[in-house]
Amino acid sequence: MNETSFLELTVPLYKVKVLVFSRAEDARERFGGDYLYHNYAAQVRVVNDDQSGIDIITLTFKDLDSYGTEILAHECVHVAWHVLDLVRVKVSFANQEPLAYVTGWVAEHVNNYMVEQIEKASTT
Repeated sequence: MNETSFLELTVPLYKVKVLVFSRAEDARERFGGDYLYHNYAAQVRVVNDDQSGIDIITLTFKDLDSYGTEILAHECVHVAWHVLDLVRVKVSFANQEPLAYVTGWVAEHVNNYMVEQIEKASTT
């Protein structure tokens, strides 16, 4: 695995690290084992990063063909919930702005990364 096989994000304000893998095999190489459930197109997990010793969030797509708007939105909500849980921000109907903010921020960065990966793959 090379340095460009995943995207590393740090969510502003909350300082939680999120790693985005465009292919499950890259996540398996980084973390070992069967990293993505076999029938999932994408999955979000909280893991303890052996390299840093802190909990981080991973968003892993099965492959580039698994990427789409519906999956992006769905998985970014999971990422946002985990971010807010790790920093102990309570989300409710009266306090939904943190969830909306993190979801939107993560979705923008994941989309840009995945589109770039898809474009690279289509030119090789």
